[in-house]
Amino acid sequence: MSASSSHTMLINVLIEPHKEENMFSVTSRDLPGLFLAGRDLSALVADLPAAIKLLFNLNYQMDVQVFRATEGVKGGQAVTGEWQPMAPKYVALPLSG
Repeated sequence: MSASSSHTMLINVLIEPHKEENMFSVTSRDLPGLFLAGRDLSALVADLPAAIKLLFNLNYQMDVQVFRATEGVKGGQAVTGEWQPMAPKYVALPLSG
């Protein structure tokens, strides 16, 4: 991703279950270095905006405001009852000055 100081950026995030370890992982092809893992899905989702903000600062020397782009999937229950990966989107809005 090429970060520009004047454009809003959409960050696609993938949250995947890992049944054998009883945990979840969070990654993004849009933001190099984004990786979170843990057993508490709510805590991981709550930590995402701060992690995205930190990586924008480290990778691009940009201060951004981060918020969830859509309400998205709440926590994938498929018809079979199996937990499915989630793919929420976040927006990074550059702060001026």
